[in-house]
Amino acid sequence: MKQPEGHHLAQFNWATLRYDVKDPRVAEFTRNIARMNALAERIPGFIWRHLDDPKQLRRLAHTGTFKRTPRFTTTLSVWRDFEALETFAFKTIHKRFYDKRAEWFEPHEGAYHVLWWVPEGHRPTIPEAVERAEHLLSQGDTAAAFGWRYLSG
Repeated sequence: MKQPEGHHLAQFNWATLRYDVKDPRVAEFTRNIARMNALAERIPGFIWRHLDDPKQLRRLAHTGTFKRTPRFTTTLSVWRDFEALETFAFKTIHKRFYDKRAEWFEPHEGAYHVLWWVPEGHRPTIPEAVERAEHLLSQGDTAAAFGWRYLSG
């Protein structure tokens, strides 16, 4: 899929920790959240990331994939293009953490991330990201909401 002119790539991922955030079994993950965010912000092509906003997080649905629990976590960011996001996700130390995700997060069926194009300068909200994720989960890959393979293949 070709990137539309005048657009950037938004990404949203979600997961539920297997254990309480203070549990030592997820300590390696929780200790490194700020480090991974700082690394992302230094990658050429990083545009913006959603800072934790409890008001927006409270708008999540109370059931299904986006049920609100103290262990539910999300990341929402915007990147210049697919290559910049791919560099961060798979060509930095972030990959080491990505590969360990099964140790820290509950398994679930279906996608755990969604990508979509946003006009340059647009900053998506959590409700907008959830809408895109729900679209992907119900419709599969489309131009409105897609995963890595759809974009890279």
